[in-house]
Amino acid sequence: MAQREGAALHGLHVAHPREEASATEAVRARFQETCAAAGLRSTLLVETGRVAARVCQRALLADLVVLAVEHPPEAGLAALGSGLRTIIRRCARPLLAVPAGATPLERALLAFDGSPKAKEALFVAAYRAEQWKTALTVLAVSGRKRIPASVLDYPRSYLELHEVQADFLHVEGGLDVLHATMHARGLDLLLMGGYSVPVLEEMLAGSAVNVMLREQHWPIFICR
Repeated sequence: MAQREGAALHGLHVAHPREEASATEAVRARFQETCAAAGLRSTLLVETGRVAARVCQRALLADLVVLAVEHPPEAGLAALGSGLRTIIRRCARPLLAVPAGATPLERALLAFDGSPKAKEALFVAAYRAEQWKTALTVLAVSGRKRIPASVLDYPRSYLELHEVQADFLHVEGGLDVLHATMHARGLDLLLMGGYSVPVLEEMLAGSAVNVMLREQHWPIFICR
């Protein structure tokens, strides 16, 4: 992404207080070597402290936060202890959550429910389709919220204005529809809005963001 955008890549390593200096230097060396091989301008900052707090603090100086998904939020009340969930709720920038394996980011699914955060994700999806030629599918899932098919009128008009072609799907079902659609269409990037319901509702009814993070099959671009 940094290569395509001509962007600088700023790394943040939050070290354990008892981390050996040699381990820290190994991280620094690998980061610098990888960026140099890719021809990227880069810096690496090493700090200690709570990971979520440090990430949110440093995010203010960046345009996008990229995180590995090693400990996704668990289901129910256990999610409250998730550092990743804290970052998603508090971070002032969009996030790209990456599982163990990277993908080419060539075929994207936009999960759209008409919320302000979903509209932010639509903006990103349109940019990727225009600049990166990413194939785009827009999906509205009518489950508990009973989202009508007309919710797709907004992204359809927006994308037509930008001369972006996309497939539009309105499907009945639960959160598993997102997973099934990604698999069925061979997609490799999911774009969606962040948490948009009160914490209690998130704990009781579940969150599409948390469910997809636990699946850990594709990178997920999460917008505020």
